[in-house]
Amino acid sequence: MPIVDVAPLAAVVGLPADLVAPALILLAGYALCLPFSLLRVPPPQASSQDGNRARPTDSVAASSLARQRDRVIALRNAFSVVASGLLFVCFFDFLGYLQLLILSVTCYYITAATRTTKRGPVIVFVLSLGVLSANQLNFQIFSSTVQHARVDHTVPMMVMVQNVANFAWACYDGTRPDAELSSAQRAGAIRGFPSLLEFLGFIFFFPAFLLGPSNEFHTYKDFVSGTGVFRSLAEDDLNMLDAKRTDGDGATRPKKSFGYSRLFAAGKAFCVAIAMLLLNETFSPTYRFENCLLDDYATWPLWKRFWYLQPAAFIHRAQFYVGWKLAEGACILSGLAFTGIDPKTGKPQWKGCENVDIWHIEFAENPRMYLAAWNIHTALWLRNCVYLRLAPPPLPNQTEEERKKAQKNVSLATWATFVCSAFWHGFYPGYYLTFMSLSLATTCGRAARRLFHPLVHNAPSSIKPILVPLYNVLGTVATHIQFSYSAIPFQVKTLQNIWIIWSRNAFLGHVVMFGFLGLDAVGFWKIIGIAGAAKKAAKAATKGDEEVKIPEPRAAPSTSASASLPSAPAGSPGRKRTVKKVD
Repeated sequence: MPIVDVAPLAAVVGLPADLVAPALILLAGYALCLPFSLLRVPPPQASSQDGNRARPTDSVAASSLARQRDRVIALRNAFSVVASGLLFVCFFDFLGYLQLLILSVTCYYITAATRTTKRGPVIVFVLSLGVLSANQLNFQIFSSTVQHARVDHTVPMMVMVQNVANFAWACYDGTRPDAELSSAQRAGAIRGFPSLLEFLGFIFFFPAFLLGPSNEFHTYKDFVSGTGVFRSLAEDDLNMLDAKRTDGDGATRPKKSFGYSRLFAAGKAFCVAIAMLLLNETFSPTYRFENCLLDDYATWPLWKRFWYLQPAAFIHRAQFYVGWKLAEGACILSGLAFTGIDPKTGKPQWKGCENVDIWHIEFAENPRMYLAAWNIHTALWLRNCVYLRLAPPPLPNQTEEERKKAQKNVSLATWATFVCSAFWHGFYPGYYLTFMSLSLATTCGRAARRLFHPLVHNAPSSIKPILVPLYNVLGTVATHIQFSYSAIPFQVKTLQNIWIIWSRNAFLGHVVMFGFLGLDAVGFWKIIGIAGAAKKAAKAATKGDEEVKIPEPRAAPSTSASASLPSAPAGSPGRKRTVKKVD
């Protein structure tokens, strides 16, 4: 039983108690960033003088600095472990936290004992996912309600499964030669095995403990130790950067701190979360998938029933936006989300803990763009820990036989990724129906792009300015219609309720998707000439690109813009993420 009773507050705000408790934990994460920021770690190296602050120049001072750094790093790790534990025990229960602690420690020692073999990460992955699945099945079998989201110890356990799997694979990569690793694996490899306190600090990092996002261990280690991409952030926190800066005109002006940028980015994420919460609380009684089970809904005309799914799906997504954006804001405020300085603008970037890109979801022009912006860190985890482990990318020293084997495993890797994703979410039938429907929608999106994209983007210049925006708008509308229809099972979960809602909408989404793919399979698009025209347009575009291609000079001049940009710091690959627009 929780120590703090949130039932009175839940009654006031009109939300279930198991949603109010995690909201309070997320808000507490913002407050805890203040005492955490006081644990300022000194930079690992220093020399000469910096204003009135003397930097160590001899071995004795360097040794003293190293001890001071170790103490601060240990305190930062311990702070997260204690803060997350106290919050969870206060608002949830001790047994749930104990289960999380035992699972994490067990995975740590399994990794320590087996990190030189490939079996180690597999054992950790299977064990953590198995414990999570057992908890989810326990709730599914013995719970009497599935009508609203629930948050208990299984939610941070979902994040923990990702973190321990990332950790185990990184430790295994740290024992392999660089020639066998991709660039991303080399950046994330753990060469020296960390202490138990470091590992627990990583697992229980207080802003991301409850809802994520998951991260690589090397990113967290750089953050708490003020190294890699986080060195400039640590120096800024200590006010060790020059207090003045000299501009091109020779004038000296005060240097701006990262603090303003951090507060603005965290405040922006927080305000987005509050806006989504207000939208959800205002419109969820009117627009929700559960209302499709009412008798009144069945009396509406088909077009109205199908249209109703669109705002209901948005309100459903808004629930996720609230949690993810609140967690992102706390991670930004702590500093973990820092991804370096933008070389073009010179401004700090805070994209390292972005788990959802709302703009690219709400205006996605195709399924691929939509999925790339949703639950970003979970997608990266599945890609790095499942897909690329079964179908590794080609490496310079790889033999032809190894490359062919990796190519043969692509189908296996795809299905294994799907199965792991489904098991990670739970065992309600609705989850699997949603994933299969989204897969079908993605297949339709690829086929539509193959047929219509070349025709639109290689149209005559007189009509192209009209066709391209129209193509993009229709792509956005079609994507959201199909995804809103496919998201119904994820919310209502049970087969009976899914059947009722889909049948009341005449299974229209599946009829359109299977119909489109069926016409493509029987060659309908070839018969009416669309497929042939698209192929000719694609060939013409390729030929045109080859004709206008300008060979690059053998050696770029040293004064080029690219040469003046600083190289990415060690440990930064995979941190900064942008969603590319796909036509």
